[in-house]
Amino acid sequence: VASLAWRIIASSFPVAFLSNPFIYVILRLCLLIQESGICSSAWILSRYHKIMLGYQPDEVYLEGAPPHTSAPTNRREKDIDRLVSAIKYIY
Repeated sequence: VASLAWRIIASSFPVAFLSNPFIYVILRLCLLIQESGICSSAWILSRYHKIMLGYQPDEVYLEGAPPHTSAPTNRREKDIDRLVSAIKYIY
């Protein structure tokens, strides 16, 4: 409920909401964090965390599907592996 209150106020009174100095500082902080790339690096960290701990999709645990290997299973994981390989090569 508390997270919806901000959205309702912002959609009802957008000018008053955005002219609040506190909201302006919070928005700038959020944009700075987004621009820094910290949020994007979470995908790389999760890729290797998945490999280290051996996480499997729900189908493996619930439906008895065969376990996945550490090989990339989708395009995002393949892109992450290519990026890390390129960084290793350049560095």
